[in-house]
This record gives sequence, C-alpha cells and structure tokens, in this order.
Amino acid sequence: MLPVTRPVVLLSYLAYREAWVDRDELTALFWPETGQRKAKQSLRALLYQAKRGPHGHALEVEPLRVRWAIDTDVRAFLKAVSEGDWQAAVDFYTGTFLARVPGDDSSAFEAWLEQTRDELHGSWRDAALHVADDLSAAGRARDASDLLQRLLAYDFLDEDVLQACMRACATAGDRGRALEVFRTFSARLAEELGMTPLASTRQLAEAIRDDAPRIPAHAPGPAGVVHVQGSSTPRSLAPFVGRRADLLELGTLLLDPAVRLVTLLGPGGAGKTRLSLEVLERRRHAFEDGAAFVALEGLRSAADVPSAVASALGLQPTGSSPIADDVFRYLQRKSMLIVLDNVEHLIGGGVALMRQLLDAAPRCTFMCTSRTVLGLPGEVVYDLAGLTVPSSPDVPDFESYDAVQLFVGSARRARSDFTVHEPDRADLVRLCALLDGMPLALELAASWVRLYRLSDLVDTLERDLDLLEATGHALRGRHRSLRAVFDHSWQLLDDEQRRVLSTLAVFDGTFDLDAVDAVAHAAARTLLTLIDRSLVRRAASGRFSLHMDVRQYASERSTSGAVDLERHAAHYLGLVERLGDELRSAAPTEALMALQEDLDNIRTAWRWACDQARFDLCDPALEPLNVFFTGRALLQEGNAFFELALNRVGARTEARFRARLHHQLAYFARRLDRHAAAGEHAREALRLAEDVPDAHALTIDCLCELVATNCWKGHFVEAAAYAERALAHADALHDIHAFARCTSWAALARRYQGRLDEALRLYQEALGYERRLGRVVSLVRTLSDLGRVWVDLRRPEEAEALFREGLDLTERHDLPYERAFMWEGLTQCSFLRGDLDQAQQRAETALRHSEAVGDQVGVAVQAGELARVLVARGEPHRARTELRRALTIVWDKHEKPELFKLFVTWATLPDEDPALSATLLSWVVRHPGAQAVSRREALELLGEGNPLSALEDLSIDALGRTVHGLLGAPA
Repeated sequence: MLPVTRPVVLLSYLAYREAWVDRDELTALFWPETGQRKAKQSLRALLYQAKRGPHGHALEVEPLRVRWAIDTDVRAFLKAVSEGDWQAAVDFYTGTFLARVPGDDSSAFEAWLEQTRDELHGSWRDAALHVADDLSAAGRARDASDLLQRLLAYDFLDEDVLQACMRACATAGDRGRALEVFRTFSARLAEELGMTPLASTRQLAEAIRDDAPRIPAHAPGPAGVVHVQGSSTPRSLAPFVGRRADLLELGTLLLDPAVRLVTLLGPGGAGKTRLSLEVLERRRHAFEDGAAFVALEGLRSAADVPSAVASALGLQPTGSSPIADDVFRYLQRKSMLIVLDNVEHLIGGGVALMRQLLDAAPRCTFMCTSRTVLGLPGEVVYDLAGLTVPSSPDVPDFESYDAVQLFVGSARRARSDFTVHEPDRADLVRLCALLDGMPLALELAASWVRLYRLSDLVDTLERDLDLLEATGHALRGRHRSLRAVFDHSWQLLDDEQRRVLSTLAVFDGTFDLDAVDAVAHAAARTLLTLIDRSLVRRAASGRFSLHMDVRQYASERSTSGAVDLERHAAHYLGLVERLGDELRSAAPTEALMALQEDLDNIRTAWRWACDQARFDLCDPALEPLNVFFTGRALLQEGNAFFELALNRVGARTEARFRARLHHQLAYFARRLDRHAAAGEHAREALRLAEDVPDAHALTIDCLCELVATNCWKGHFVEAAAYAERALAHADALHDIHAFARCTSWAALARRYQGRLDEALRLYQEALGYERRLGRVVSLVRTLSDLGRVWVDLRRPEEAEALFREGLDLTERHDLPYERAFMWEGLTQCSFLRGDLDQAQQRAETALRHSEAVGDQVGVAVQAGELARVLVARGEPHRARTELRRALTIVWDKHEKPELFKLFVTWATLPDEDPALSATLLSWVVRHPGAQAVSRREALELLGEGNPLSALEDLSIDALGRTVHGLLGAPA
C-alpha cells in the first residue's frame, strides 16, 4: 500500500482520470486559494517529486497537460460494473476510495473526492445487491447477509439494504441477528433524525419476530433507469449538496404503498429537478422495473407528453394505435418509479393525462415536479423550501449548512482562490438569508465573486435582481436568470392573479389573511392559486410571505403602487391604534405578540406615512407604539420611529402632533440614558403644548418627563417642582390615569430627596390607582418603586412581597426589561436579611436579564448591587471588577444618583486606601446629586468624629478626575 503523500494523492487523481488532464485543472483542484503563479510553481515541484518516485516512470508530463495511464483496481471495478459482472465488481471493491487520504488538502479536492467516493459506492451498492440476490437464491443467505451488512455500515439510512439484510438473516435462520439489525437502525433513525422506519420495514420486523411462515416478499434487485436523452435533462457536473432530510422523506413517501402520486412543489430555482434526479437514483432499486425520468420543459402542449414518456421508456411506436395507448399498455403490468419534470405549464390537459396514467399503471408510482399543485385525488404535495441557512456567523459547524456549501462550492468553480475568512461569515449569512437558500439564486450569485467582495455582492443584490443572471454557458433558457424564471411564472397567471401578486409585493415580512383582504382585496381562491404555484408561501402558523426575489419582481410589475401603499399604511397603523387598549390592559401579551409579528410591515407603513406627510395616520399610533416598544425592550427602534417622524414634520404641522412627538422622544431618550436630549425634547414639548387648547394631558406627560430627567441628573429640587405642577394639572383634568402617573413621579422626587414617609404614602396611593386601571407595565413599575421605598426604610419583608408580585407579572406578560429590576429588588431584600448566598444568586440573575435586553444602565445597576454583595462575602477582587464595569457605564450615561451609590460601595472595599474611601464618601455627602439614602449610608460609614474630606471644588470636572482616578484612566 502506497504511503499517503502529496505525490501519491496527485498520482491517484491522475490514475482515476486515465486521460490527459490540463495543468490548470490540477492547480484549481489542489491550490484553489493560492495565486495562479504560485500554484503553477507548486504543481511543477509536485510533478517533479512524483516523477522521481517508485511509480513515476509511467507519468507523462507535457507543458499544458499531464497523464498517468496505468491499470488500477478502480479501473477493473468500473469495467466489471459496466459489463454487469457483479461478483467481479464486488471482489474488486476494497473499500472507500482513497480512504487514507484525509481529503482536506484543499476544499476543491475534498469536494471531488467526496463526489467520487459516493459514485463508486453507488456502483458497488448496485453490484452488491445483485450478488446478494444471487447468493440468497443459491441457498447462501448467510453470505448474503454479511455482504449486505457491509453496505449498511457505509450508509445506515439505506432502508432498501436494511430490508434485504433482515430477509437474508431470517432466511439463514438467524432471526435474532435480523431483529438486532432492525433495532439498531430504529434507534439511530430516532436519535439522529427523529423519525421511525417505513411501515413495510416494521411489518417485516413483526413477521420475523412472530416467525411467520411467509416473510413479506423482498424488493427485487436493482433495475435500470432510463433518461430522456439530450439537453432537456442536464446532469449537473457539480456534486449534489445537502437536502438529507428531503431525500429521506421523499424516499419514504415513494415507498409507501398508499402513495401513488407525489408532487414536488416549489418556486423556480428551488432545485426541484436536481432533487428529483437524486431521489430517482437512490430509490430506483425499490421498483421491479426500474425508473424513468421524463423532461416536459420543452413540450408545447399536453398532447406531446405521451411521446416524451414513450421516449423515456424506450418504446417504439407501433403505428397501429395512438402512442398514448402504447404507453398505457406498456405500464399496465409494470412496477416503476416515473418522474415527470416541470408539469406546471401543461396544467389542464396534462392533469387529465396524469389521471389516465394513474389509472392505467396501478403498480407505478409517479413524482411530478411543479410550481403549482395538480389537484388530483390522492396527490401528496411536498413543499420544497430553500437550503438550510445558518442563523448567525457564530453557529457551530457553520460550513455544514447546505446553503453555505452550495455557495462556496459554486464560487470556487467561478474563482479557484475563493475563500470565506472569519470576517466574511456575517456577509455570507446575509447573502444566504437574502436569497432564502434558493439553489439557483445561490449559484447565480456565486458567479459574481470574480468581480465583487462578499459584502459588496450582498449590497448590490439587495438593489438589483438582474444581477442574478448566469455569466457563463452552464444554464440555458428560463434558468439562465431569475428574471427569466419569474417571467415564465408570470405568464401562467391570469390578470386578477397578477394584480393580487403585485399588490402583495407591498408587504414586508409575513402577513395574515386580514391584511390580504384589507390591502389586496383578494378572493381566497386567488390567494390559494398563488400558494399552489409557489409564488406565495404559507407557514405553519397560518401567515403568508413572498420570497425576496418574487417580491421585487412583482413590485416592478405593479401599476397601482401608490394606492397599494396607502391601503397598506392605513391597515397597519390602524391595527396599532386598534390594539392600543389591549396593550394597556392587564393582559397585553397577545397584543404585544401580534404587533411583533407585524413589526416589519408596521415599520414600512410608518416610513411611508412620514414620507407622504400623512401624520393623520401616525398620530393615533403614537402612544400604542410607545407601549409596544417599551414592552418588548425595543427602545432604540422606538426612538428611531419617532425621530423619523420629527424629521418629516414642518412648522405648519399641527402643534399638538409635534408636541406629542417631542414628548415621545423625551421618553425614549431618557430610557436610553440620553438625559440632555430628554430634557430638550421635554421642554420643547411643554412649550408647544402651551399653544394647544385643552392640553392638560399632554402638559402632564411633558412635566412627568421633566421630573424623571431631573431626578436622573440629580436635580431633585427641580424635579419636585415639576411634580407639583403635574399634580395641579391632574386635578384640573379629573382623570385617574393622570393621577396615577403624577402621583408616581411626585413620589420618586420625594424619595430621592429623602422624604420617605411622603414617598411611601404617594406610592401606595399610586398603586391603588394602577390596580384599578389594570395597566400591567405601569403596575409593575409602581410595585418596583414602592418596594424600593420599603428597602430604603430597611423593611425587607414588605418589599419582598411587592417584588415577588412584580416578578410574577413580568414572567406572565413577558416584560424582560422590568424583570431584571424585580430581581435587583429581591437582591436588596436578601442583603438586608443577611442571606448573602441568596443575594449573590439573585444579583447574578438580575445582571443576566439586563445583559439579555441590552440595557446598559440596568447592567451598571445590577453589577453595582452584585459588587456590594461580593464585598460583604469577602471577595474584594471580583467586587472591584464589577464596580469598574458599572462605573464606566454610569459615568458615560451621566447617571449621578447611581454614580454616588457606587462610590458608597467602593469606599467599603477592605483593601482600599482609607483616604480615598473618605474622599468618595465626602462626595456622596456633599454633592446635591446623591440620593438621600446614599447620603445616609455614607455618613454611617464615616462614623462620628470622622471629618469630611476637604472638597472645595464640586464641579463636574473635579468629579470626572475622581472617576478617572478610580478607573485608572487619564482625566
């Protein structure tokens, strides 16, 4: 046996090819990622080594080509197969082709090696099944079972071989071995694919287990397969990629005795023809008389189908009767698998003929590939989706996803040095998702890697459908470009179907039946026709969508775009308004989920309404959108929505609407910790509201935002003043909603000032309002705020009950942002009780929740709480790490109250310099931005008789120098 070296691998490839091989082919195969000049140098060096080796005397080397024509076992094996000498073929086959070659010298060589191994194994499988039949017939069933188990070792999913092996074992009298083979197969099938064996396999196992006198007849040996000759049934030169589950499920369907007709349904470019050929090759052995492939693409009418079938079957017309009758008579007693490819353009007469074929050939199974359902009784429709696409560039086994494999393989055939580096993965994920894993689109896109980088290719594809056109000669006709594919599908539609499809192109993402009715005014039958023709997709959830390329094509065909977009915007912004009350109710989960499902369309509708200055559509949606974005922790997106609208409004736009926009932006800016911007928007909203009649509610909204902003900035006196103004407007309004909000904000200002008894009374009053109103998000926040007052009063039992109630609500209604702060409150309760183990667990849980929703200030708060617990547990090193993390965030966000809370915890680090600790505590005591509770704790830590540090400068610059000193960064 030759050692595995590079020269031997080269010689093995040349020996398999037998004929002359171009040098360019060898460089592309072995050095696909190397420049042409260097690759040619490497090839010359490798040929030199091979020539000097012990077997190099037969190596023929010319300037442009190379050959090594010698006798090999592979050549002998292939000759035996071609001559039908099955026993000789089995004897010549010694195992996996080039088994000792790892196949990873280059990805191109690996692909060739894998394909060649599969082809040789397929030929060996055919030969082994023939020999096993002969052995069983000669009374040597045990030898047959040994041979068949060798086949199973290569591919345990080959159920034809499994059944043959079980029969051979049973025939040899070894029922135990037969059943063990079945049990092993069943276990692996369940574990790896979550599936069960075929009914026929289970029946066979039961017969063997019961020692039935008659074991179900075995599937006959392999039969030939006939293909229509010529260009109409091209066999791809590229290896078949992926679709393992599709192959298994389709194969299972075709072997089910109850199934006579399977329609492989999918849009143009989904790979139906290629998959059907692969299925045919793998399942033809299960049919006594083999299989036939009939290409219908080039036929002009259904009347031509019988001739095409006859040609595929090798029938010669008798001339004495119609060709259709000859076909029916021939198939009457045959057991065959027949694939009819591309039947959609023959719907009508083709369906009638299909019914005649089913009646005339009761033992035949038919598989049709089509873009539309045939509608025949007993038809089993198999929807073909795109290839598997990775969800992110970081998923395990990124290269194993089918879409990735197909694109990379196709790209390397277009440019031999193509490589996907780590930074390129994100762009490849974008591309595969953009093309929905559609094989034709991926192959066409891959041809452009000769010109574009991956990132540029994706950007260009998002704008230009016509880029997806074949640049070589591998594809012809309607598969030469996606546009040609869609032109073909468009021609099959009537006027009403075209109108509806072009209207559906206004949808972004998925949509439901209500939206179809409101926007497209489409009859159910029309929508069903578009689904049956693979132009509209229906998910298991009942929602619909268009593939990106179909949507772009249909949009280009639209003649009523402006009207469609207006109806689309009115429907989705109206939906937001209609769900407003439900969003504010005690059970908003379903409304939140409904808007989440339609978010892509809501975003499109909002953008169109803003661009067209249709603020009459936007205005009623403002508050419900606020509740939605807050409830789903989509604060950045909410801010972007309202910024877009503000950028479109003009000075003549109604003052109330402009004021409401500024108020919404103040809210989101505050929640995103942009307090300066929040204050500016709130003040502008308040100024505009002064010119709006009966604007008490709007004025209250603006004043409450100013309370919040000033509290977060540490301006507690100003916050309290704004709160009093808000309460006065609430009195004038006599509205319980306004009372609830204003009372909560007034309570917050008093809490920060240290007026805890007043804060407690106001929060309890606000909680009563919220329980009556049933607004879940507001109720949760009030529970949280009231719980914190009890914590400040050092009453953990009362606080814990409130936090637990709030946590239960966040779990039931999926409020991720608020959930973290409930865990933070529970952490404080545990800390006050001295249960440090529980406190640490709760603090770490709170931190994980804030990280999960990307709430940076929440992360700082939870990290600070965790640090306080770690100090108490005697873990100062880890505590300091968490404090630095928190301090970096709160300083960047200008969160003064949280900053001084961190100062208090930092001062308790046991290894900290006492002078620095005293300085930090002095900042807390003297600065007006510190909460009263933090000031109290700082004084307690300083103790009686410990003087405050001399802090003459309380400016922001002086505070910044202190913070940068703690972080070890230059001021």
